[in-house]
Amino acid sequence: MDSHEEASSSESDYEEILQESGSDTSVESFSNSSSNSGVSADLSLVRNWCELQPDAPAPPAFPFTAVPAVNLDTTDEWSILQYFEAFLDDGLITHIVNETNRYADQKKRGKNWFPVTSAEMRVFLGLTILQSVVTPFFSQCLSNKRFEAIHQNLHFSNNDEFDEASHPNPKLNKIWPVYDCLVTKFREAITPEKYIAIDESLLLYKGRLGWIQYIPLKRARFGIKTYMLCESKSGYVWNFIIYTGKQTNLDADYKDLPVSSQVVMTLLKPLLSLGYTLTMDNFYNSPQLADLLLTHKTDVYGTLKLSRKEVPNELKSKKLKKGETAPYQRGKVTILKWKDKKEIALISTVHSNTCVEIEKRGETKVKPKVVVDYNDTMGGVDRVDQHLADYSLPRKRGKKYYKKLFFHLLDLALWNSFIVYRKCGGNKSALVYRMDLIQQIMEKYHQTEFSCRRGRPSANLTPLRLTGRHFPEYIPATEKKKTQHGNAEYVAEFVMPVGKKSAEKLAITAQIPELTRHPIIFSHVNVKHVDFHDGVKSHGVATKSSYI
Repeated sequence: MDSHEEASSSESDYEEILQESGSDTSVESFSNSSSNSGVSADLSLVRNWCELQPDAPAPPAFPFTAVPAVNLDTTDEWSILQYFEAFLDDGLITHIVNETNRYADQKKRGKNWFPVTSAEMRVFLGLTILQSVVTPFFSQCLSNKRFEAIHQNLHFSNNDEFDEASHPNPKLNKIWPVYDCLVTKFREAITPEKYIAIDESLLLYKGRLGWIQYIPLKRARFGIKTYMLCESKSGYVWNFIIYTGKQTNLDADYKDLPVSSQVVMTLLKPLLSLGYTLTMDNFYNSPQLADLLLTHKTDVYGTLKLSRKEVPNELKSKKLKKGETAPYQRGKVTILKWKDKKEIALISTVHSNTCVEIEKRGETKVKPKVVVDYNDTMGGVDRVDQHLADYSLPRKRGKKYYKKLFFHLLDLALWNSFIVYRKCGGNKSALVYRMDLIQQIMEKYHQTEFSCRRGRPSANLTPLRLTGRHFPEYIPATEKKKTQHGNAEYVAEFVMPVGKKSAEKLAITAQIPELTRHPIIFSHVNVKHVDFHDGVKSHGVATKSSYI
């Protein structure tokens, strides 16, 4: 029997179960349902829940008709900087520069302020990204006063042109141009793979803001909530919505749905009717939402609250022993109750009550297949949060929410550019990718006049010379772990966390400038050896970030 005959047999077996459940909906009717049926679609075709038999086949998934791909015109010669600038392009940087200069003029910052340029803004952003990895500040790239002045005047919208009545989201007016531009670029850059996930993320913020959320299970607990649609496998952020209370920017076509369903349909709207399989948790899932997604040829599974409407009362009251399951089906929608340490309810349009064996810590455990698949595909947003926690751009201090959001958006753009880089065949780690990006920014955009003016200037101070001695390099693996050192050289070693059980060991090697005997001091870096011109050696921990 070939695969076509097996699929036909599976569908015929499934249609027999539909008839037993009292449903008039067949596999063919789901496959041929109109993609334009919308919220007003007739969802009353089926309406009897029936208990599933142990050997019941799983409902067939909709055919996946999208073609996953990177939609950028990339080539094998593309540099890391080009991947990053596919999201933060010249148009967006120019807009930020213009609004920053306008805001500085409006505030009349004084004679010490002079307009920032696009190149200087990119150097500023490069140093900000560098501070997410290590905490040194390089006065030879940008003076401390200039860095603070740019940060103080950083702005993204024209206050004089703001009209609350016509703005799409008045609460986000100060960051809206950047947010809107990046969301568009994220969606245009790739076509995601079949399995996608929706979950919320939380940006730590404890300032005064009317729409701060408290989520105790998140690491930050307090902050600005974001609804994200990510690719399950890679964690690419394809679409996201910033929560702002009642003014959250949701699609008006779904205004009659519950808020959680409006979020799902708004995020997923461009991907409807293409056969995607969506994974969500119990904040979003409900039988009504599953029925609505089926009318758009979109499958879904995830955890479920038993208090949702249309969940069968028999399932709510049923008592289970450890390892037992209680499955009910209505049309293509299956609700499963399973008891492990506690009772868990799940909903799916592509699973039955099939159980599988898995190996965990040397033990063989039996779990429903929907639980295993949920654990495999739900981690897209968590993968993003884990990465951003390792190299966080938004600092803890800062009272202006829109600047905090901007650096968070910059972080997301950097993460997405890294995912696109890996999809195109790149093999560098996220940390090395960041460091190479910073080095390429300095090489291309740094100018001598950006540097802190002190002492007699060097005649051959080029960006390459600046970058060549300030960036981490891998320590060569030797039997005795000998550390490179020499005359007029500063060597520091530190451990950069990459995961829970692994770490990347890097070394920072900086040549001491020719005109001074003093090294560049890096903060929070374990100093292994310092060799001055006069032969004095010292060991210790550098705790202050400065150039002395």
